[in-house]
Amino acid sequence: VCDKNNDTTSTKVKPNESLVLLPQDKAYATKFEQIILQQYVPAYYKVGDGKFYSSTKEHGTPCLECVWCLDTERPRRVFFSGIDSFVNNFTHLESHLMSKCPKCPVSIKNQIEKNRGDVARSERKELKRKAERQGIDVSRRTYVSILWKRIMKRSANVNKSVAG
Repeated sequence: VCDKNNDTTSTKVKPNESLVLLPQDKAYATKFEQIILQQYVPAYYKVGDGKFYSSTKEHGTPCLECVWCLDTERPRRVFFSGIDSFVNNFTHLESHLMSKCPKCPVSIKNQIEKNRGDVARSERKELKRKAERQGIDVSRRTYVSILWKRIMKRSANVNKSVAG
């Protein structure tokens, strides 16, 4: 939840209570994708972030922020320029948790490891089979499009609250 001063979050988010992943999204996402996304919350570039992040970003530019790093001096934020960037660079989210995040618990890393690779590909195929029978597209692109629209809508609301 963003406040009028555009702080990243107004309250500490508990890990696994993601504001990115909603219950209805689970039909589109593999367990691997769900685990990854549950470790991030929407955040927004704000004035003063330039010392850590590219100062060419506009105030309110959306990103995803690691819940395990929220209370560190430089929390990990992943900025995507659009849907294609989000789809093609999903691995940045995983990479941070698996090798760069100093606070990501071993239990989360174990869950990611257990559900990645062949397990995730097999689960994605099964999701697609079920969805085709229902006439639904469950590709990662479709799923990321849903997430992107949600994050961009929140970004627009952040910018309105700052301007107003």
